[in-house]
Amino acid sequence: MQKTKTALAEALSKTINDSIRIALENKDYQRVKEQLENTLKNPPVAAQRQVTKPKKDLTRAGKYRYKVIIPPGKTKSFMQRMVGLFAGIPLFIATIATVAEFLPQGRYNPLMAWMAALLPLTAGAWWIYYKGRKLAKARTDYRSVAMTLSNNARTTLDEVALALNRPKKQAIKTLRYMIEQGFFHNAYIDEPQNMFVVGRDNIAEYRESGRVQQKQQEQLDIARSMPGSPEAIMIEGEQYLRQIRRANDIIPDPVVSDKLARLETISANIFRRVSTNPARLPEIRRYMNYYLPTTVKLVEAYAEADAHSVRGEHIDGTKQQISDSLDLINGAFAKLLDQLYARDSMTIGSEITAMEQMLRGDGLAGDDIYDD
Repeated sequence: MQKTKTALAEALSKTINDSIRIALENKDYQRVKEQLENTLKNPPVAAQRQVTKPKKDLTRAGKYRYKVIIPPGKTKSFMQRMVGLFAGIPLFIATIATVAEFLPQGRYNPLMAWMAALLPLTAGAWWIYYKGRKLAKARTDYRSVAMTLSNNARTTLDEVALALNRPKKQAIKTLRYMIEQGFFHNAYIDEPQNMFVVGRDNIAEYRESGRVQQKQQEQLDIARSMPGSPEAIMIEGEQYLRQIRRANDIIPDPVVSDKLARLETISANIFRRVSTNPARLPEIRRYMNYYLPTTVKLVEAYAEADAHSVRGEHIDGTKQQISDSLDLINGAFAKLLDQLYARDSMTIGSEITAMEQMLRGDGLAGDDIYDD
C-alpha cells in the first residue's frame, strides 16, 4: 500500500514538473495554467481509484457502548498532502524563478501574466496540503475522543477538551469537523448542557431525560413557591426518592443496595399515606425537613466514597458507618409509617365494635341469628 502511494506521488510530481518545464521552454503561459489546473483537479486514474475506494463498515456495537472504529479519510488525507506538497513546492519555486527572471529586466507584462497563473495555483496547492494535514490531525485526535465515549457513548465537552488538550471552544470545532467527515454517526453536541452524545437511541434517550429533568425542575420550582403545602411536600419527596434511586443504581454492594431499596419503599409508602390523608402532613414535617434530607446526604456520601478507586482506612470506615446507620434509619422510618396508620387503626377498631353492637341490636348478628 505504501509503495503504491509513493509511486502515485512520484507520478504526480513528474507530471507537474514536466508541465512547468515545457511551458518555460515554449513561453506558453496559458498552456501551463490549463495543464496545472487539470492536474490538480484530476489526479492520475490510479489515484482516483484509491480515493474512491469503498469505506470500511463503521457499525457500532451496542446501544450504550461506543466501539472505536478506524476513522475514514486515510487515503484522502494522504493524497491531499501529496498533491499539495508536490504541486506547491514546484509552483513556489517557479514563482520565485519567474520573479527573478523578469523583474530585473523590467518585463512587467509577462511577469504579471505568469503571476496571474502561478499565484492562484500555488495558493490552491498549499490549501489542498493544509486540508490534508487537518484531516490527518483529526484522525489522530479521533482516538482520544473515542476513548472518552467507550463506557456509555456520552461524555462531557470538558472531558473532550481535556482529552484533546485544547480549549473547549476549539475542541467543539474539532468535534464538528469530525462529524462532517463521518467519524461519528448520529452524534449530538449539547453545548448548554456541556454534553457530547453518540448513537441514535442514546441521543433519543438523552433528549427524553432532558425533558423529564426540565419537568422535574418546573415541579420543584412550583413546590418552592408554596412551601408547606401538601403538593409541595409530595414534589419535594419525589425529588429525594429520585436521588436515593440514582445513588442505588451506581452502588455495586448488594447488601447496601438492598438497604437503599427498602429505604425507598418505606419512604414511598410514607408519601403515599400522606397524599391520601393530608391531615397527617404535620406528623412528617421533621421527617421532611431533617431526617430525609440528611439520609440523602449520607447515601450520596457513600456513593462518592465507593467511587474512589483507592481504598483506605478512612474511606472504608466511612462506608461502614453509613451502611450501619441505614439499618437504624430504615427501622425508624418503618416505625413512622406504622404510626401514620396507628390512629386509623384505632378509629377502624371503634367503628367495627360499633357496627357489631348495632348488628346484634337489630338481631342481625349473634348465635341466634339462624334460629327460627
